[in-house]
Amino acid sequence: MQYLDASAGEDLQYIRQLLLNAGLKITATPVRLAGGSRSYAYAVDELVVRFPKDEIIWQSMRREQQIIRQIQPLLSPDLAAKVHQLELMKTEYPFTVSERFAGKICDNRPPSAFAALYQDLSPLQKDNLAAEITAFMRQIHRMDYRRLTIPPAPESIDDWNVAANADFDLEIVSEMLKTASNGKIKLSDFSVAKMNITPALCHNDLSGSNLLINPNENDVLVGIIDFGNVRIMPAYIDFFPLYKINRQLALAVLRHYNAVSDEKIEQNQIDFMALSYIGYGFYRSQNPHNPYLMKLLQGFL
Repeated sequence: MQYLDASAGEDLQYIRQLLLNAGLKITATPVRLAGGSRSYAYAVDELVVRFPKDEIIWQSMRREQQIIRQIQPLLSPDLAAKVHQLELMKTEYPFTVSERFAGKICDNRPPSAFAALYQDLSPLQKDNLAAEITAFMRQIHRMDYRRLTIPPAPESIDDWNVAANADFDLEIVSEMLKTASNGKIKLSDFSVAKMNITPALCHNDLSGSNLLINPNENDVLVGIIDFGNVRIMPAYIDFFPLYKINRQLALAVLRHYNAVSDEKIEQNQIDFMALSYIGYGFYRSQNPHNPYLMKLLQGFL
């Protein structure tokens, strides 16, 4: 098997021919979708197709299919309908096919045909979004993962708990945060006496690229995609990707979550994790004003 390079990924007629050669009965020319750090993604007719950029990503897609097939039947019907089925096409250039949801990503890109801003949602929509994300998180967190066959997580899977890294230095990270915030943020203010580290099956990437929303509906969440990062880990870590959308969303989900959970998670626990990630990122990049990290930090200022 071969994998697309950047030039081929931009050639929409070439992509259309690859899809036709694979037996897909499409009529339109594919439209390139935003994002795609791990794959080249396209919308065509009522489908979304993704071409992995290398073998590791293809293996991740195979893992994702196995996970979805086990998780989806255990979700409530309303949430199961928002999880895509994934078909693997093992052609010369392998790719996946899934149903196209009528939603937009919300990863802070400017509004477009494919993107919407969380900030532009109404208060009701924001609360409904938080409630639906909570329902999804609670359902997968309560699944008995010991009865599932979850493939081992490859090393390439994101681990947001950077405090577990060998080179994580609390003093250095605290100083980086203090510098970047002009002294406004002290990591010690977010310490937790007793952390809730209950393990659970977690999506592990509920970021704006993987939550599809319809800003024209009150029931705003229409799709949950990309299960390639699923892993068994402390449940609180599942909250971090929400900070990439907006800290207020992460905290709203936490409020809904604690309202229906017997095992509470303190706000400081997830804030500390997020700030540790930001401060560690400043340290690793050696840039206390890294634009991406400063945008995350803004939610605390």
